[in-house]
Amino acid sequence: NKAAAAVDVAAAVEASAAAEAADKFAEEAEAVARAAAVAVAEIDEAEEAATEALESEEEIRAISEAAAEKKAVEEAAKKAAKKAVNNVTAKAKKTKTKKTTKKKTTRVVRRKTVATPKEAVVVSSQAENPWASLTEATLKRKTVAQLTEYLSERGVKVIDESSGKTLKKALLVESVQSL
Repeated sequence: NKAAAAVDVAAAVEASAAAEAADKFAEEAEAVARAAAVAVAEIDEAEEAATEALESEEEIRAISEAAAEKKAVEEAAKKAAKKAVNNVTAKAKKTKTKKTTKKKTTRVVRRKTVATPKEAVVVSSQAENPWASLTEATLKRKTVAQLTEYLSERGVKVIDESSGKTLKKALLVESVQSL
């Protein structure tokens, strides 16, 4: 019986050792499973970060493409506007040239003919007042200094007698038109 008991004790010790080994393997398996879960989570996070980075790069690319497209549209609009302005300006110049030509031909009036012994001299209003053909808007763009110089050359008073100051621009323009 002692031998059987010794065998039972040895079997129990072996069974206990096997159980401890099994528990140890189970703990190791759980640790490996936890490590694997952590590794999978880290991989998932890395994949997520890579996806976000890729999306960010795509968004940046899309934004830069949109900005380039917007710039191209703005440049095209500027070119079209400039072309339109040039066309309008060219038409206005042609129209203005025609009008100016008509004005010049209609405004040239002979005032008097002075006879000299050798030849006759024709004095026209253009020679006396070369600014007569200018429009009021053009005269208003002249400076006060230009207007006063022009009127002074023609003997028109440009100083207000009561204040001693130069006349206002509107009065100077009127004086040029009335010459």
